[in-house]
Amino acid sequence: MQGTNTDGGYIVAKLDAVTDEASEGFRLSRHVAKMNKQKQYVGLAESKAVFVPVVTFDSIEYSPAIATAMQDALDSCFDRMIRSRLETGAAVIYDADLAIERLEEFLAAQPEGLGKLSGDKIKAWFTESLAENLSAVITDKPGESARDEKITQTLNSYRDIFARLAEKSPAFEPKVHENLQKAIALANEGPMTEKLAAKLLASAQKSVDLMAL
Repeated sequence: MQGTNTDGGYIVAKLDAVTDEASEGFRLSRHVAKMNKQKQYVGLAESKAVFVPVVTFDSIEYSPAIATAMQDALDSCFDRMIRSRLETGAAVIYDADLAIERLEEFLAAQPEGLGKLSGDKIKAWFTESLAENLSAVITDKPGESARDEKITQTLNSYRDIFARLAEKSPAFEPKVHENLQKAIALANEGPMTEKLAAKLLASAQKSVDLMAL
């Protein structure tokens, strides 16, 4: 079970099929299938596991006790992210899936703890994942001026309205809601984009209007 496929990804297997120990520099990420009160499986229908490289705090010096606790916490965060991939049908985990940037995106998309949504996180997501694509659409729109000042003003408006998704129960007017849905469809894929898209769909439709795409 321990090994990679032809693309260099780490192979996922049934947990009860795992018999060997992790190789040096690797650990076993375990994910047990869980059932709700109705005896229905939630997320995973069977327990799975995958050997993945250990991501460490190798550039920081701590006491052994603190280092162990922090490593355990980091492993736990990665396991949550890996489980989310398994629950969506992943059969292989790649190095790209284990990048710190992917973990940051995953945590930012979570509703609790370190991953709690905030206006600043959403604005950072907008800048990194949507601003460039949205700018291209605004620039290419027939009859629209391509003046930098106007483009910047429009992008800032979208950024600030998107940031309202950090609210517990954001509300938008129908036209605004429609514009935001068009805009988020242009965003780069990722956990944060998925989280915001889901919250946007669930949001009430009452707010101030924005320039249509």
